[in-house]
Amino acid sequence: MIINKVTLFSHAWNEMRNFYVDVLGFELLSQTDDGFEIKAGESVLEIKKYHHKEKPFYHFAMNIPTNLFTSAKAWAKSIVELNREEDDDEVYFSFLDAQSFYFLDPSGNIVEFISRYSVSPESAAESFSAQNVLCISEINIR
Repeated sequence: MIINKVTLFSHAWNEMRNFYVDVLGFELLSQTDDGFEIKAGESVLEIKKYHHKEKPFYHFAMNIPTNLFTSAKAWAKSIVELNREEDDDEVYFSFLDAQSFYFLDPSGNIVEFISRYSVSPESAAESFSAQNVLCISEINIR
C-alpha cells in the first residue's frame, strides 16, 4: 500500500523538523509557522504543531528498496539508536516476506523502515540515503 500523505502532530515541532530534515536528510517540501512537510518517496509526511496536553504517539512504516536493507540499517545506526528486542535490532516477518528495523524520533514515535521482498523494487543506488525511501506504507495511531 502507498499512502499519499500522513499528518502527525507533535509538541516537539522544532526538534522534529531538525531530525527529519537536517539529521536524516529528507527533502523539505514546505514549512509554515504551524508545520512542515517532507518528501518520503511517493508520500508526504507532514508534522504539525500540537497545542493540547495529551502527547500523540504514532508508529509508521516507510518502504525501502530490498537490495538496500543492509545499507539502510547501517545508515540509520550511524545516526540513531535502533530499537532492540531480545538482542535483535531487526525483524523478519515470514508471513509478509519482509524485513524491518525500528527507531524513535524526537516525539517518541516509532519509525519503521521495511523491505517487502515480494513487492518492493530494487534500487540502482549502492548506498542508502533518505532519498531512497519509496513511500509510507503503514500508519498506526495510539
